[in-house]
Amino acid sequence: MSVPQQFTALSNTAVNSPDISTSEEASDPRPAGSLRILFLIDELEVLHGGSEQQIIQLIQLLKKSGEHVELAILRGTEWLTEAETGCPINFCGVGALGTPSGVWALWKLARWIRENRFNAVQTMFVDANLVGPLLAKLAGVPLVLGSRRNLNYWMNPRTAVLQSFSNRFATRLVANSQSVRRAVSKLERTSEDKIDVLYNGIECDEFLARPELRAKIRNEFGIPDGVFLVGCISTFRPVKGVDVLVRAAAIVNQRRSQVHFMFVGDGPTLPEMRQLSAELGVGNYCVFAGAHRHV
Repeated sequence: MSVPQQFTALSNTAVNSPDISTSEEASDPRPAGSLRILFLIDELEVLHGGSEQQIIQLIQLLKKSGEHVELAILRGTEWLTEAETGCPINFCGVGALGTPSGVWALWKLARWIRENRFNAVQTMFVDANLVGPLLAKLAGVPLVLGSRRNLNYWMNPRTAVLQSFSNRFATRLVANSQSVRRAVSKLERTSEDKIDVLYNGIECDEFLARPELRAKIRNEFGIPDGVFLVGCISTFRPVKGVDVLVRAAAIVNQRRSQVHFMFVGDGPTLPEMRQLSAELGVGNYCVFAGAHRHV
């Protein structure tokens, strides 16, 4: 997985911007030529979700490339520590966006971004994508990136109009698939030419085959060594479509015996999926392993 192209393209321009005074450059502790990059997100309930892990990976990769990275969180998440993210964290204390206290907190956030002279801001999640581009532009940030990581299945017409307006202040939008790019362009009324596709990266070394671990896990969950095993790692919510795989398991087992399915994760539809597997007669072939951080 490589550092996002937009950041590297900026490295020879934004850091050496003429509006940065000589005295500021002399007192700046960053290595020469490095960028100040801010990730702006809503809040985190857990740290081991897919998008959450992508944020941590991006932070680590950018730091390895010599950039200065910080994380700003709109609300909550006080349990998160710098040791877990690998970078400084600013807890913004923004409540509901439309309230006087929320607007005041956003104004303070914009001032903080300006004072810290970030070269790039990348927003993630619903509220950060909505207000982040405007805040970053008010703060004079030269590069503003908005992230899109789903098909906007949740977006209502009012939010779509607001997001379309907000997108005008973003330099680029980053989608994690071509289908997301098309959905965002249509719903947010934003040209596809403004949306780049950067696929989710995977740390391949974490998924190298480990025969001893494979045997241990199969034994723990009662899966015979010789059977074919299909894995699914997901939260259990309707939008994830886990029921599609459960129904597929029933079809597969009508045609080929001894195929097992392991579902790793938790969520509100987990009991429903257990019941569905039993009703379809594949309860003995579906293993619901629960949530695991180290998948």
